[in-house]
Amino acid sequence: EYIQGKCANNNHVTFHVVDFSFPPGFDADDIHKKNALVARQGTKKGEGRKEWGYTQMIRFWTSTVWTHPAIQHFDTIMKMDADACFIRQRGVHFNPTYQEAPGLAMEKVYQTNYDGSVGSNRQFSHGLFDFAVDYMTKYGIVPMNPKMWSIINATWHEQEVLPVFQTSFEIVRRSFIQQKMVKRWHETLTEIEPFGPFRKRWSDAQTRVFTIAFFTKQEEVLFSRSSGFLHGFKKCEENGIGQAWERVATKEHH
Repeated sequence: EYIQGKCANNNHVTFHVVDFSFPPGFDADDIHKKNALVARQGTKKGEGRKEWGYTQMIRFWTSTVWTHPAIQHFDTIMKMDADACFIRQRGVHFNPTYQEAPGLAMEKVYQTNYDGSVGSNRQFSHGLFDFAVDYMTKYGIVPMNPKMWSIINATWHEQEVLPVFQTSFEIVRRSFIQQKMVKRWHETLTEIEPFGPFRKRWSDAQTRVFTIAFFTKQEEVLFSRSSGFLHGFKKCEENGIGQAWERVATKEHH
């Protein structure tokens, strides 16, 4: 099921239904009674979120999006947050030889922005490192990206926090993210005990770091913010995005 429309340049846009039911075996009422903190995450920001909405969003971007029918006809998937935008930068022109996205550089399978940031809230990474190590042992995983794994390992043992990707923007090659071993890792995070996003609020910004360390070679990953990308309503508004949409809406109305 989806709603179809057109954007300002007449390209077709579809809005698809997303299933926010709980994973089989997860008792949301029982968990809520024991600790409502995760359920209420993100409900006090004036954004109209319902309880569990934030964690359901994490689950979606961790695992269920990659099996959604809407993406199956595409080779490369770009994800950006609802409060993000692209602006045209003065003096910057598109250069088709600048291989920035996986769809342009054939050896790349993943792009996001990573600047060495670490998670600020230790509570929301509790148990994730040990869970990942146990998973490696269970399935005999040797990280394909030793550099990324060494960063994870050192950051955890030195600071007891984990690196985070700025997953407000990602570009992913579908053939990579749907590999059986990658899919199993993501579904283990969200669909079975301990139901990390629901019980502990393990975010895709943190778990994606493990995905890249486990299953990609260093040369297959691009850590770069695409030219003109901004994250945050205020930043987008300050750069004229709101006025631009108002002009488009006015033109369409007339």
